[in-house]
Amino acid sequence: LHNERLDMISREYCQQLEMICEEFDLERAMLKEHHHTEMNNIDDILYAMDAMHQADESEALAEYEMMEVEIKNKSLEGKQALRLKLGTKIEELWQQFRQMLHNCNEINEDRRTAFDIIKQKDDKRSKEIDINNRKLARLEKQIRQLRAKLRARTRGYDKGEGSAKDDDEDEAFNRAERMRLAKDFHQTKEEINQVRLHASEKLVRLIIDSSKAVKELRKQIDKAVSVLKLAEICRKLETEEEKLVPFYVSSLGEQKNLKNVAVEPSSRLLAEAMQDCYGLENFWKRYNKVLLDKLSLDKEKDSLTAENQQLRRLLKQYMDSISVNEQVMNQNNPLLVVKNGLTSCKMPEMCTCLRQAPPKTVIEAAHVARQLLN
Repeated sequence: LHNERLDMISREYCQQLEMICEEFDLERAMLKEHHHTEMNNIDDILYAMDAMHQADESEALAEYEMMEVEIKNKSLEGKQALRLKLGTKIEELWQQFRQMLHNCNEINEDRRTAFDIIKQKDDKRSKEIDINNRKLARLEKQIRQLRAKLRARTRGYDKGEGSAKDDDEDEAFNRAERMRLAKDFHQTKEEINQVRLHASEKLVRLIIDSSKAVKELRKQIDKAVSVLKLAEICRKLETEEEKLVPFYVSSLGEQKNLKNVAVEPSSRLLAEAMQDCYGLENFWKRYNKVLLDKLSLDKEKDSLTAENQQLRRLLKQYMDSISVNEQVMNQNNPLLVVKNGLTSCKMPEMCTCLRQAPPKTVIEAAHVARQLLN
């Protein structure tokens, strides 16, 4: 019994062991398969992540390169625009600098000319003053000599030398000499004062004239600047026709006259002045062209106004002809003809009340207007 029981237990154990082994093998196979599936899924996920990462990286790289190219293009465009703007600004500043330099040179040239004139006058006045000083020195020397002679004569009188006749002659001579010297001195002094006064007046007049000339030049410069600005504005507002054919061509007669004037030897100064005015030739041509256009437009406006008035008059006549009222009937209307009007007006009131009014003949206005126009 015990052995049977052991056998039975051993069989049960073997059966349970086999069942457990089978379950273990089955579970092991399932785990291996699940592990293999999970590994495949992980590999797929890693591959997808790598592909996605590479796609994102390539897209980001492409976007970065595109942005880099766009930024470079914008930078180049900005540099080009800034270069053009700076070039224009530099050109404007250079033009302003040249204009200011030209104006400054002109003003300095005028001032230098005025300074040279004043310097020449000053040198001349200095020479005159030196001459007058020499005259004064010579007169003072003569006065000292005469005073010395006078003192000597006085000492001679004190000592009783000489005769009375010689003394009278010397005294008269000295008196006449003193009067002459005093007269020459006063005359020279008056001349010097007059020269100084005349020089000061000339200097004041020169300063006033130079200031007036500077103001006039500034006005002319301002006017020229305004003309240039207006010319620039007009140039921007030019039409295509004006840009292609801006000016009229001078006639042969005008060209011959210009050649004859240029050939004349006596008008050299005029030719030089005309050379300075050649820059304004296009301006005056443009101005004359605008005046001619204005005259043509005024004539066209007058003709259109006359035509409009005529059409209004014809339209009024036509409207008067198609509208029948007392005012129109009483007025003279060439488009409306009424017959038997006088007889109807002369009949007594009783007759007009008993019978109807006579028929009125009306002519069509279009027919009459066509005849009038023809």
